[in-house]
Amino acid sequence: MCIRDSTWNVDRVGAPSVWDAPHGYTGAGVVVAVVDTGCDLEHPDLADHPWVNPGEIPDNGKDDDGNGFVDDVHGWDFYYDTNEVLGPPGGHGSHVAGLAAGDGSAGSQTGVAPDALVMAVKVFSDTGRGTEYIAWAGMDYAVTMGADVLNLSFGWYQDQTTNQPLWRELCLAALEVGVVIVAAAGNEGENNDTAPSYPACYDLPNLISVAATDGDDNLCLFSNYGALSVDGGAPGLFILGTVPGDAYGYLSGTSMATAFTTGLAGLLWSAFPGASWQDILYRVLYGADRRASLAGVTATGGRFDAGKALDASPPATPPEAPSGLSLEPLPEGRMALTWRDESSDELGFEIERRVEGGGAFTRVAWTALNVRSLDDGPLEEGRAC
Repeated sequence: MCIRDSTWNVDRVGAPSVWDAPHGYTGAGVVVAVVDTGCDLEHPDLADHPWVNPGEIPDNGKDDDGNGFVDDVHGWDFYYDTNEVLGPPGGHGSHVAGLAAGDGSAGSQTGVAPDALVMAVKVFSDTGRGTEYIAWAGMDYAVTMGADVLNLSFGWYQDQTTNQPLWRELCLAALEVGVVIVAAAGNEGENNDTAPSYPACYDLPNLISVAATDGDDNLCLFSNYGALSVDGGAPGLFILGTVPGDAYGYLSGTSMATAFTTGLAGLLWSAFPGASWQDILYRVLYGADRRASLAGVTATGGRFDAGKALDASPPATPPEAPSGLSLEPLPEGRMALTWRDESSDELGFEIERRVEGGGAFTRVAWTALNVRSLDDGPLEEGRAC
């Protein structure tokens, strides 16, 4: 096993080339919500730039901004229902926060966006237990309180998930207000195209699903993958990061890869403060550094790279419209849609339908990058769409 110095992985994703002159972008002012096991915001690498709720007066025992949470100055612990957001000794959430936004004050670890503001949203117990509803509530809080990027280093498989519509609606609400979601693909070595893990596999274009790569840019053996459902990779093997108690530790997983990508989105938003979420997504995806090892197992076939993303300017004109829409009936009132992709620079496709004789079209689905088919329905018997 080879343990490299603590800056090696941020070098790997090209962050220093964005920090340094002539750019000087460091994520300043961007709010990163770490929805996880809690964060040690007193750690030297995180203490100087926590998110601060502008409507809350610290430690006065009141809900000053009327959002239902008392003294939620830096975030909220939804598992224990308290404003104490420090995570457990193992420090999964603290580790993730440091990779995304640690500033290297202690000289040991610098995150990808070292001046981003960290909103701590604790949704798991100190032993890693949690529920879908608690995670959903934490995500809802982060979106409502103005996070720019949500880091979701967790997931469930479909047969473990009982509230699919609720989850998807929340992700859609984040899309409507321009929030970018970065989600871990999962650590089971499975193909997410056939065994989807959520929330990483929701069909929404503001969501980036991340696989883990090793020091040679190969897909880690434990990492989930998917040519249609996983967007790209980032370092995720033996990663040094912040843990509670002014300490550092090594962890591996798509959680770490997700944190690097969250930091990348933060960097881009500090570089282009007026950009839309579409612009940020375009730069992340089309700035991926292509790697043969990731071709065919991720949508971009690449490892995300900050320097390349900075230069990946979104097109001045919209992508070419798809063509050749084809419909085939399926059982139980469903239908299979397929179409031809006539562009090389789309983020995905928006599917709408209306009932014959009806009014406006209604959105029924988004697809991810390069998807060219959809199973839609159920349809009402005797009605044409």
